[in-house]
Amino acid sequence: MNKQFDLDAHLPLIAIIRGVTPEQVVTVATILVEEGFTAIEVPLNSPEALKSIKLLVDTFGKNYLIGAGTVTTPELAKKVVATGANLVVTPNCNEEVIKISVAAGCATFLMSLLPQKHLMP
Repeated sequence: MNKQFDLDAHLPLIAIIRGVTPEQVVTVATILVEEGFTAIEVPLNSPEALKSIKLLVDTFGKNYLIGAGTVTTPELAKKVVATGANLVVTPNCNEEVIKISVAAGCATFLMSLLPQKHLMP
């Protein structure tokens, strides 16, 4: 199923909740939502990230883009999709990660940065 998202309603900012535990994640996300954020990412290198994502999906439902960052493998993509997430951010161009995420109806973003030396004038 390919769900179409009105990304203009969510961009330009995705809040990244890095290093927050499941016990804190809903409180932090509630503040972000109250301040107008509609897209929230929990990087998979955060403590118990999948548990936090599931809590956010259950709390905020499908009215927000909720999901994971640092999704680097198909196995991780499948685990993220299993939480009910609808947002996947991947730092590499793994074709299978992208296929899994898009097939699940997730808004999917490829984020990469040029080396710092190329960002400086």
